[in-house]
Parts: sequence; structure tokens; C-alpha cells
Amino acid sequence: MGFAAFAGQKYLNLETFKKSGDGVKTPVWFAADAANDLASDTARLYAYSMGNSGKEKRIRNNAHVRIAPCDMSGKLFGRLGRRARGNRHG
Repeated sequence: MGFAAFAGQKYLNLETFKKSGDGVKTPVWFAADAANDLASDTARLYAYSMGNSGKEKRIRNNAHVRIAPCDMSGKLFGRLGRRARGNRHG
């Protein structure tokens, strides 16, 4: 399924979910894994956040997130709906 829509973008809108099920949308800077083409099924996007941030806490409770390309203020370029799994590393 790939991430071709993110080519040339700097920010993604990350929607994480509270325990109540309500979504919280946050624009975050991201980097793509240069070893894989963004259109390929092996493509990966990475975002960094402090371990005590709200989004990090929500991902610990519910690893399912939705993402879409956006600008730095969170204005979407397309639809928020790409379903992904948030993983914690480090």
C-alpha cells in the first residue's frame, strides 16, 4: 500500500486515540526510510516524540493510528484515513 502521498512532504497529521475512543490529531515532522521507495509496501515513515508526551501515552494504550500528509499547522493534504500501527522504538 505504500506512502506515495507523503513524497515531498515534511509533516504528517497523526491521529491517536484516547481510551474513550476519541481521536486527537497532531501535526508532526517525519522522515522516510531512504532505503525503500515510498510507493512500495516496504516503505516506512518515522516520527520522534518525547516518551512523556500525550501522543506517546495514547500510542502505548492504543497502537492504531491514522495518518495523512499535512502542513505544519495540521491542514490536511488529502484525507486522514491511512490506518497504521504506531510502534515505539528505543
